[in-house]
Amino acid sequence: MMDGLDGFKFAKIVSENERFNHIPFFFITAKSTQKDRLVGLNLGAIDVIQKPFSMKELMYKIESVLASHTRQRKALLNQLVANSARVMSAGGEGDYIDGPGYRQNKFEKNCKLYNLTSQETEITRRLIEGITYKKIGEELFISEYTVKTHAQNIFKKVEVQNKLAFRKKLEN
Repeated sequence: MMDGLDGFKFAKIVSENERFNHIPFFFITAKSTQKDRLVGLNLGAIDVIQKPFSMKELMYKIESVLASHTRQRKALLNQLVANSARVMSAGGEGDYIDGPGYRQNKFEKNCKLYNLTSQETEITRRLIEGITYKKIGEELFISEYTVKTHAQNIFKKVEVQNKLAFRKKLEN
């Protein structure tokens, strides 16, 4: 119950500003209806915490969010460095080997040919390597269910029924 505007309006203003829209929000509120919680979550809040609240619980939630962001940033940077190293070692032309006999440029071209998104391409790369949905989810910071859904969509785009046909189509 802030003066002038409420937390929802404030969050909307912040989320529309490119300089600040990356900042995660927790709403601490006296409002306790399900509708209020949903409004807050729909605005992108990490959580809507009702008063009275536990300061210890809030601190744990904040630490968890910050740790998750740190892990995501590290994973993205590691992926960027690895991709840059591959491109540099290849000299940017022709096919080059990436891992056990894996033709990188053909694979990338085939992924583009089937209109796979960058996320689908990363999932595809891991599927071909035989990595489980659960492990792929952990590596890409998404749920196992999301990986499974992406895999189903990828199989439809590539028009295959099994992993063997899938691998052949994308590596040849």
